[in-house]
Amino acid sequence: MGRILFTPRRATAPVVYPVKYGLLYNFYAVSSAKFITAANAHVPSSAEFDALITACGGQIPAGDSMRDINPLYWIEHSYTNLFGFNGRGTGDRRKLSGIFENTKSVLCTWLTETSGYNAYHSQIGHGSAATNYLDSHNYGYSLRLVVDSPIEINGANAVYVGNDGKRYRCKLIGGVWWLADNLAETKFRNGDWIHGFDGGVYTPISNEDWAALTTAGCCAYNNDITLI
Repeated sequence: MGRILFTPRRATAPVVYPVKYGLLYNFYAVSSAKFITAANAHVPSSAEFDALITACGGQIPAGDSMRDINPLYWIEHSYTNLFGFNGRGTGDRRKLSGIFENTKSVLCTWLTETSGYNAYHSQIGHGSAATNYLDSHNYGYSLRLVVDSPIEINGANAVYVGNDGKRYRCKLIGGVWWLADNLAETKFRNGDWIHGFDGGVYTPISNEDWAALTTAGCCAYNNDITLI
């Protein structure tokens, strides 16, 4: 009988949602008691994000080592993405005017701490990464999550499944599983849609309405759904 030859199977990347910039959220969405995360993840604290920055080389090196190397996502191109965080310059949405700014220049992500009517966020850009930024709850910023128990773990890679079923890359950095894409969540944990995806359909929020919100809201940059 002839020999049966087996071809070794190559490890394949997990099937995940093809995130571009993800969504921008006001802090009301982040802090909602309905929970923007699935049960196996949480929004990071400043201390957790500081530890991430340290694991990525410290405040100055992390400004480049945490950024995606794809030139589509940054105006300035001195990035290395050494740790697979895949940071992308999502920009932000302003609190008073509701206008969109700073795309491809900075990645701002909400953190858990608050101070009065303001909340803390991180900033990653050319030459620095830090967490000591404080802004109004009405700003629109991105979200990265700490994933407490991911699925499909393969070495330093794994998968997180959001409340609306989207699957995201996870990366083990400094002993912690981090979402390796900007969040594009459209549902709370209890199944309610986040305003901006009313009834499961993208519903652009006008500049005036965004600035006036005192409840949870999300949006695509420039209200362009193709950028999510």
